This record gives sequence, C-alpha cells and structure tokens, in this order.
Amino acid sequence: MFYGTIDGLISAVLTMKLLLIEDNPTLAHWLAKMLEQESFALDAGQDGDDADQLLRTNHYDVVLLDLNVPKLS
Repeated sequence: MFYGTIDGLISAVLTMKLLLIEDNPTLAHWLAKMLEQESFALDAGQDGDDADQLLRTNHYDVVLLDLNVPKLS
C-alpha cells in the first residue's frame, strides 16, 4: 500500500530501474528505446551471464527476462 502523494507515486514509478535480458538484438533495441522514452532507468544484457553479473552488482525494481535465454540454466 502506498501512503504518499500522487506526485510521489508517479515519481517513484518513473524512476524505476529495469533490467532487460533479451538475446534478439532488434527486439532488445526496440524495447530499450521504448522504455527509455518512458523515462525508465534501464540496463540490458543478452544472456544468462550478463543477467548474473548485472544482478550481482545492481538493484532492480523489475527484471524483464526473455524465455529460453542463452547461458541460463
């Protein structure tokens, strides 16, 4: 439950940090561009190794993970 103001809620949502893991470069580029235009902070990787490294060193509010990601067991 959120107990702040509407402006605070909007600010919190707009500053969410996302991790995108997508091995299709065209789709990853399109998704990243769209998310960045909506003012999300975004890191992106192409495979399980990238995801592992980024998740160990950063905090994310949301992880967008492709199905059947290479190098992910």
